[in-house]
Amino acid sequence: MYHFLTFNLLAPPQTMFEGIDKLEPGCKLTIDSNGSIVKKEYWEVNYSAEIEKLSEEESQLKVEAALEKAIGFRMVSDVPVGAFLSGGVDSSAVVAYMSKLTTKPVNTFSIGFDGQQEYDERFYANKVSKLFNTNHSDIVVTADDIESFLPEVVNIFDEPMADATCIPIYFLSQKARQSGSVVVLTGDGSDELFAGYRNWKKFIRLFPWYNQYSKLPDFVKQGVLKGAGVFASDNAYEMLSRSARGQDMFWGGAKSFKESTKTKFLSEDYLERLGVNDSYSVIERYKEKFELIKAHSTRKFEYADWMCYLGLKFMVPNYYLYRMDHLGMANSIEIRSPFLDYEFVNTALSISSKYKLNKEEPKYILKKALEKVLPAEILYRKKMGFCVPLKEWAGDFMIDYIEKNLRSFCSDHPQFKYDELNSLLKQLKAGDESSVNRLWTLYFLIAWFKKWID
Repeated sequence: MYHFLTFNLLAPPQTMFEGIDKLEPGCKLTIDSNGSIVKKEYWEVNYSAEIEKLSEEESQLKVEAALEKAIGFRMVSDVPVGAFLSGGVDSSAVVAYMSKLTTKPVNTFSIGFDGQQEYDERFYANKVSKLFNTNHSDIVVTADDIESFLPEVVNIFDEPMADATCIPIYFLSQKARQSGSVVVLTGDGSDELFAGYRNWKKFIRLFPWYNQYSKLPDFVKQGVLKGAGVFASDNAYEMLSRSARGQDMFWGGAKSFKESTKTKFLSEDYLERLGVNDSYSVIERYKEKFELIKAHSTRKFEYADWMCYLGLKFMVPNYYLYRMDHLGMANSIEIRSPFLDYEFVNTALSISSKYKLNKEEPKYILKKALEKVLPAEILYRKKMGFCVPLKEWAGDFMIDYIEKNLRSFCSDHPQFKYDELNSLLKQLKAGDESSVNRLWTLYFLIAWFKKWID
C-alpha cells in the first residue's frame, strides 16, 4: 500500500492481499508432482549493438519494417478486428498499417466528452479515418456517464489502479463490442520505447547535473537538503532527497504522493512496522537488472535508454496493460498492442537514443519513419494524451465521497491519520490540475478498501 500511494500501481510480486503474489512479466512458474515450485525468467530485452550503430535513415527503415510486421501478426484473428483511434501518432500509425494490410475498411473507435473541447480528439480521429477510409464510430461521454461509472471501477479491478484514463478505455471497449469488434488494436507502449513523453526531456537535461551533484560528500548533500526544506518546491526537494539517499533521479510514473507527503498522513506505528522510509526499492530492482544488461552488452547506453527500459518493464505491464486487460475483458473484447511485440521492442530499444529525442522532438525516429504514411499535422501536433475531464465533471463527486467516508475509513484503518488527510483534502478542494491525480488516488483507495477489505 505504501508503494501504491507513490506509483498508483503494484509491481510484482507485491499485491494488496497477504499470501498472494503476482508472477512477474516474462516469467514462468513450474510446479512438479511433488509440489516444488521453480520460478524462471524466460524473456529479457535483447539490446543489439548493430542496430545502435545504424544511421538515421537505416533506423527509420528498421522501425518501419518491424512495426508493419508486428501489426500484421496482431491482425490474425477468426473474429472481427478493430482499432482505438485518438488521432495521435501511435493509434494513427496502427490504423495506417492495418489499412495497408487489408482490403476491407478497418473498424475504428474514438471518444469525445460533451462540451469539453480541450479533452476531445475526435477532430483528428475523423481526419485519420477519412484518410484511410475506415468504418469509424465515436462515442460522446457525459458527466453523468462518468459519475455512474466511478463506483464500478473497484468491481473491475481486483487491486488498486488509480488511473482516470480507465474511464474512456471502458466506454471505448463497450462501443467496440457493441459494434461487433471482438479484437481491438491500440498504440500502447510507443512512448516508453521511443522517449515520447515531453516531461522526460527535463530529466535527460538534468541528468549530467544530478550525476555530478550526487558525487558530493554525504554531509554536504544532507546539509543542502535540510536547508532546502524551507524554500524549495516539492519537486526540487524530492530530487535533492533522492540524491542525498544515493538514488536514481528517475522513478518512472511516480506521479502521486511524494515521500515527504506520505510520511505526514501515515501513522508512526505503521511506518515503524513497515521498516522502510521510501519507495525506491521498487525502482531499484529494475535498475539492478538494467545495470546487469549494460555490463554484458557492447552497446553504448545513454540515460534515455534507462528511462525507456524502466518505462517498458515497470509502467507498461503493471499500469497500461493491466488496465487494458481488465477494461477490455469487462466488455468481452481482447486488446492487442503491436508496439509491444517482443521483436519490435528489441529493435526499438536498441536504436540509438540520439534518434529518439532529437532536435527537442520526442519519438523523432518513429515520426520520421511514419512520414511515409501519415501527414505532418498528425505526426507533429501537440500531444494531448488520453485524458478525461475528471476535475471538471467528477471532482465534486469524489470530494463528497471522501468527505462522507474519510473519518470511518481512518477509524477502521488506523495507519492513516484523519487530521492530516482531511487537511490534504482541503488543499485538494482548492487545488489546481496537479492535484487531480492525488484526489483520484484517495477516492479509489477508500472505495477499494470498502469493497475488498472491509
